[in-house]
Amino acid sequence: MLRLHYADTLREWHRRFAANREKIAELYNERFCRTWELYLLGCEMQFRYLNMMVFQIQLAREVDAVPLTRDYLLISNTCGRQHSHVIARRTTPS
Repeated sequence: MLRLHYADTLREWHRRFAANREKIAELYNERFCRTWELYLLGCEMQFRYLNMMVFQIQLAREVDAVPLTRDYLLISNTCGRQHSHVIARRTTPS
């Protein structure tokens, strides 16, 4: 689930990079741009089609500050594909 979201994030980063490539090349250089494009596209393909993984860790001071499972992150859209949504939860300091 998270790896596909990260693949989508990498695709968006690449889209934004491409939209500003000329400015970035002026600030850095062509070699930097090619390297960054290879990194973004390569990582996206790894997350999307191969076995690259993403892990998230939730830390909290209180044991009951977050649910025991991450089921609350899953909802289905109309296509049936699972998406994660982070739900912020405010706790009172002890």
